Amino acid sequence: MNKLLLFLILYSSALVAKDLGTQGPVYPIKEQDALEWIAQRLNQMDKSGEILRHQEKLKNQAVSSIKRPKPVKNITKTKVPRTFEHDVSFVVPYDIKTPEGKIIRKAGEIINPLSMNNMSSFNKKVLIFIDGDDLSQVTWGLKQYKNMTQSHKLAKLILINGPVTDLMEKYQVRFYFDQNGKLTHHFKIQQVPAIVEQKGEILVISEVKI
Repeated sequence: MNKLLLFLILYSSALVAKDLGTQGPVYPIKEQDALEWIAQRLNQMDKSGEILRHQEKLKNQAVSSIKRPKPVKNITKTKVPRTFEHDVSFVVPYDIKTPEGKIIRKAGEIINPLSMNNMSSFNKKVLIFIDGDDLSQVTWGLKQYKNMTQSHKLAKLILINGPVTDLMEKYQVRFYFDQNGKLTHHFKIQQVPAIVEQKGEILVISEVKI
């Protein structure tokens, strides 16, 4: 009975269906090709000079970033001097072997790179951190740099803020910049001026008040 009822409903619906015709103008559905749109947009930007202005803006931003990188955050001028140590020792995570399979360092072994003088990157090296916008720090840093160099130490002046290229041109000395604060974060430096240097098998960090 249910099947018969369903059949009658469907059949009657089919009989009353009508073609209502076209009720308004019909247009073919067409989307503009994405590459074509991009080409047209670039052509418009080129004619209006927008591309040239954008290129000039990017160039100026790049030059400005080179001359004066973003300052390192959360670094202040030293008010309370402090000196602390930084241990660079680490635990070997797995056996280190030669190509022949000979174990040269066992997993779990503690290694201090500073104890290997011929391999130590800090051997006779001094890092001097300063704010390049603070003339007193620049003057102090240059003095430290000169003294360290005369003592046959490899000193590097590292800015956490300031005009790198301008300072190099003015003082004819190479300045570096602590990009994104990686070095100050690694050494846990919170105040400048500061000095990082090797003392035996440890690094000593001194935040100096001047």
